[in-house]
Amino acid sequence: MTCRFSSPSSWTRLASPLLAAAICLAMAWQGAAVRVIPNRFDLAQKEGTEATYTLRLESDRDETEDVRLYVGDWLRTEDGEHDWGVPANGARWTFDRVLAADEVVVLRYRWTAEAGGELEGSFQTGIPQVGGRISGPKNPEDGAVPEEAEPGAVVLISRAFEGRDVTLTVRTLVDVQGLTLYEVASDAALFESLESSGAQFATVARSCTSWIELSQDRATLDPGATREITVSVKTPLAFEGSYWSAVFVESQPEIVEQSGTRVLTIPRAAIKVFVTASGTEAVAGLVTGFDVSATEPLTLAATFQNAGNVEVAVSGVAEVIDRTGTVVRRYPLAEVKVLPGGTRRLVIGDAEGAAGLPSGIYQAVVRLEYGGESPVAGVRAFRVP
Repeated sequence: MTCRFSSPSSWTRLASPLLAAAICLAMAWQGAAVRVIPNRFDLAQKEGTEATYTLRLESDRDETEDVRLYVGDWLRTEDGEHDWGVPANGARWTFDRVLAADEVVVLRYRWTAEAGGELEGSFQTGIPQVGGRISGPKNPEDGAVPEEAEPGAVVLISRAFEGRDVTLTVRTLVDVQGLTLYEVASDAALFESLESSGAQFATVARSCTSWIELSQDRATLDPGATREITVSVKTPLAFEGSYWSAVFVESQPEIVEQSGTRVLTIPRAAIKVFVTASGTEAVAGLVTGFDVSATEPLTLAATFQNAGNVEVAVSGVAEVIDRTGTVVRRYPLAEVKVLPGGTRRLVIGDAEGAAGLPSGIYQAVVRLEYGGESPVAGVRAFRVP
């Protein structure tokens, strides 16, 4: 069983090492313990205004349920999966490879925060499974801070500033399989990767997490009870398009049996929040890539980029045309959503075992509708041997 942790706050400290060895943490999305209404906020709100909205919690339990509420960031990946592990007002770097003992890796990024503030950093490794803090100054005004090495440390990570440009230096003291780093700002901030050294970089450039305040961060629900939570949204004096976040409702952990393994499950619901400045919406998109990745079975892959400032719904059709102009394959594309600045890779084609195309030269065409004035298209010629 693979254990995936959605964010640094998801780590649970277990009292017994034997229990820790037998339990892996799972997050159950939209769990049945508490119903949340609505499951998404699409808010049109003018710049520099404050408004309140209501989130209703309904208990399905036969016993009292304690829940925790908080606001956080999320992304949608290129393949359409939700990434709930991006820290609020922060950034994440993920190395999937092995970092060898004595290897040094340098990460550079630019940190922009109107209110200044400071940074807190942490890391987690896969094998061996350990976590720790990033050492060094927390803001450009701090003096030099000596690198800290705890007894038995396997990774050392230090931070250095050059203005608002930040360098993270990673030193592995043993072979490490998988490494994830987090940097989190104390105030609303933007993070821009300058050098990732092969790590996957993730941040939310259009986050509205700092705009949202909940009337309470804890709630107790008696069996069958309903509780209303006030969600206050205060927008900045100037913004354009859509910004997004999520309100998380987390129930108490439960230990359940799964295939002979004891699993610590934390039911958690995520209520997406989109805030849009009416009249500032810009819809734009383009096909940035279109390939024929295989001919047996025929497989096409198109990449759409949302170049606007609002979420768009993308649909369309892909066709394969032979040298006579006859359409020999036609694949309708189901609607998918793409966040502002995001990309979506659409893979379409024949099912495994389907009859292949006869030998010859063909042209593949994809046309995508996304709400713009006209569709965008990609064309690729290919040969079947």
